[in-house]
Amino acid sequence: MILTVALAMLKPHSYTGISRGIVSADEETFTRRTAMDGAIFTMRGDGRTRAVENIARIDGWKKDHNDAMFALDVQDMLAEYIEHQEFLRRMWEDSLQRAIDGTLDNLDHAGEFLLDMFDRSLSAFEFAKSKADIAKSLGHTIERERAFRRGVTETRKLRHYIKKRWPFTDQEAMQDALRCYREGRSRPIRDIIQEIRG
Repeated sequence: MILTVALAMLKPHSYTGISRGIVSADEETFTRRTAMDGAIFTMRGDGRTRAVENIARIDGWKKDHNDAMFALDVQDMLAEYIEHQEFLRRMWEDSLQRAIDGTLDNLDHAGEFLLDMFDRSLSAFEFAKSKADIAKSLGHTIERERAFRRGVTETRKLRHYIKKRWPFTDQEAMQDALRCYREGRSRPIRDIIQEIRG
């Protein structure tokens, strides 16, 4: 079709001698050569246009593919962090139980370690949240994102609870807490965690 259009465009309609059928051999050769050159040029240009369009399509595909791979990486990261949130909760429960049982060697060190672990984890969770926001802005849905964000909130509450309630160097408070436990005036860990989760 493009070849036909190119040939039609290059027909020498404006030449009076050609339209009357009075054409010299040189004019006829020139006309045919010009028409062929125009057709070849048009075909070559059309081929280049298609090549450029294909490159643009491929570049678009690459970007879409890279965006999708990024979203999957973020999704995998959130899944790992959900497991890490559960690990933090179990670590807290175990540390609290060991503190109550009196089997921790150093309460201050254990409390500082817990707070440090929670702080580092919350920092990593914030990074993950920002990456999830980017993936969502690219139009992707991230599986288990809500569970992850709920876990971040719970982890933050638990960190606050540890900071507020961990028996740092206050031996009197520690002895009081142990006494309450022995006398049955304490609450089970399940109840405390349920309170934190809201």
